[in-house]
Amino acid sequence: MRLKIDYITNSSSASFTLPRKYLTEKQIILIFNHIEVADIIDEIENPKYKLLDYSGPSDEWLLDIDEEYIYGHTSMTNFDMMDFFKHIGIHQNMVEYKHDNDY
Repeated sequence: MRLKIDYITNSSSASFTLPRKYLTEKQIILIFNHIEVADIIDEIENPKYKLLDYSGPSDEWLLDIDEEYIYGHTSMTNFDMMDFFKHIGIHQNMVEYKHDNDY
């Protein structure tokens, strides 16, 4: 029998880069308010089931913006930002997304 002893964690990290030239001002506002917007989407689309499944505000992505890009990073991928992008009309081909398993 083999036994592996190692540090175990259920956390994972991810990041994305999204060119602003593809986004409307409304989409930018929605991205920067993604936790609140996800709650509204869930209430409208299916109030009995959380479509955008996450634990809560602690799952918020860290975001930054400059003239060309929006950058996002999280150390916990409980909030599925790629699914959120689909809900606000952003096609996944526009997003450069990296998950810690991709490195």
